[in-house]
Amino acid sequence: MASKLWVDKYRPLTVDQLDYHSTLSAILERLSTSGDLPHLLFYGPSGAGKKTRVLALLNGVFGAGVNKVKCEVRNFKAGTVNVEISILQSNYHIDMTPSDVAHRDKIVVQQIIKEIGSSKNPDQRFFKVVILNQADYLTDEAQAALRRTLEKYTATTRVILICNSLCRVIAPLRSRCLSIRVPAPSADDMRKVLRKIASSENLELPMSLENKLINASNRNIRRAIMMMQTVYIQNSRLNPDASVPIPEWEKYLKEIATNVLDEQTPKSLKIVRGKLYEVLASCIPPTTVFNTLCKELVTRSDAAIKTVVVRHAADYELQMKSGSKPIVHLEAFLARFMSVYKQHSNRMNY
Repeated sequence: MASKLWVDKYRPLTVDQLDYHSTLSAILERLSTSGDLPHLLFYGPSGAGKKTRVLALLNGVFGAGVNKVKCEVRNFKAGTVNVEISILQSNYHIDMTPSDVAHRDKIVVQQIIKEIGSSKNPDQRFFKVVILNQADYLTDEAQAALRRTLEKYTATTRVILICNSLCRVIAPLRSRCLSIRVPAPSADDMRKVLRKIASSENLELPMSLENKLINASNRNIRRAIMMMQTVYIQNSRLNPDASVPIPEWEKYLKEIATNVLDEQTPKSLKIVRGKLYEVLASCIPPTTVFNTLCKELVTRSDAAIKTVVVRHAADYELQMKSGSKPIVHLEAFLARFMSVYKQHSNRMNY
C-alpha cells in the first residue's frame, strides 16, 4: 500500500519539472531569474496546477529552502474575539487561506502583512512573499484593506494571490498585480502526467482506466491522480475494469439533490437542512457544496427552467459570499429551487 499521496510525491518542485503549459513555464522562468517579483495573481480552475507553479516559481527565486516549511497556528485579536488560523511558513514565504476565518479575514490579512513588512528578512533578498489562497473568497473589505496594505509595504513584501474566479477580485486589487492564467490541462496533458506517475510506480495504466479517470476528474489533475491512487489501493493494481471512486461527500450531495427533486415541501426542506449541516460539519467548503448542488440540480432539471435556476444560484452565491452563515443561503437557494421546480411541474401537469 502506498505510504505517501502520489499527488504530493510527484509534485514538480522546479519550473523545469512542470509537465504542461510550456509557454507559461517560460514566463515563470523569466520571472524567477529577474531578481525581483511584482505582486502576482494566479487564476484558473481547481486542479489546473496554480499552487504547484507558484511554489516552483519561488523555488527559482529563493532556492530549495522554500520547501522547508513548518505549520503553525496563529492567533489574532479582532475586537474582543480571538481569531485562529493555520499557516505554512518558511524563511522566505508564508502560505495561508484568510477566507477560512470568514468575515474576520480583513484583520488576518492586515496583521500578517504588517508583521512581515515591518520585520527584516534574514536572506539577502529584500522581500518576503505572502501566498493568499482562495483570494476570490476574501470579503470586499479584506480585499480593499489588502490593496492599501500592499501600497504601504511594497518595498519589503510581495503578495501572490491564488483564485479560481478573477471576476471576484476587486478591480483596484487586480490592477496592482500581474495576472497569470493557468488553464485546465488538456486530455493529452493529463494522459502524460498519469502515465508518468504510473511508470514511476512500476504500474501499467490501461487505456480504459485512463479514459475513465480523465472523464471523471473534469480536467482536475489533482483529482485524477488521487482517483488513480485510490483504484490502486483498492485493487493492488490499476484494474482496467475498476470503477472510478467518487468521494462520499459528493455522493451525499447527489442524494440531497434527489431529495429536493422528489419532494418540494416544508418537511422535505427541513430534512435537507439537516443533511446540509452534516456536510458542512465535515469541513466541505460551502462554495463547493453550493456549486455541486447547483450543477446537479441544473443537470437534472427541464431545459425550460435551467436559466432561471442559474440566475437564482448566482444571486444566492453572492449573498453567501457576503454573509457569515452559509447554511442560511444554501437553504434559501434550495427553497427557491423547490418553488421554481414545483411551479413548472404543476404547469406541465395542468
